[in-house]
Amino acid sequence: MNILTLENRGSVSFYMTDYLQKEGHEVFDAYNTGDAQSIWESDNYRIDCMIVDLNVIPVGFSTEQKKRSQDGLLAGWVWLSDYVLTKDATMRKRTIIYSRYINDLREDVGDEKLEGIRLVPKSDSASTAEQIIRHIQAIDNMLERKRNG
Repeated sequence: MNILTLENRGSVSFYMTDYLQKEGHEVFDAYNTGDAQSIWESDNYRIDCMIVDLNVIPVGFSTEQKKRSQDGLLAGWVWLSDYVLTKDATMRKRTIIYSRYINDLREDVGDEKLEGIRLVPKSDSASTAEQIIRHIQAIDNMLERKRNG
């Protein structure tokens, strides 16, 4: 499975990428929204799944998007909603948002706009990684069922 990660903290990204690659996944790391957009739009990749942190660097955003991102706090969501979900609504079921700001996101956009997206509160414990792994496995199984008819 091809997985795009949007995470600007190198140490978190490194461990997540390392684990996912050991599990046989192709991982494309983006450290800001500009990097993520380049990978998403590239004809060289077919992204099956996204793991998105909310608090990332908003590169290429308009003034209005920067304002909506609350100075970067929700930049991952603004990028996802404006550039990904508007073009491919099926990504909703194949996206994991993990962040310390899940509650801020819920307050800002409401649960209805988050329907189908897997939300994982980020913490320093192993439970965050375990939740992400379970979601990745579920998405992989869902895609496998679709491929097999």
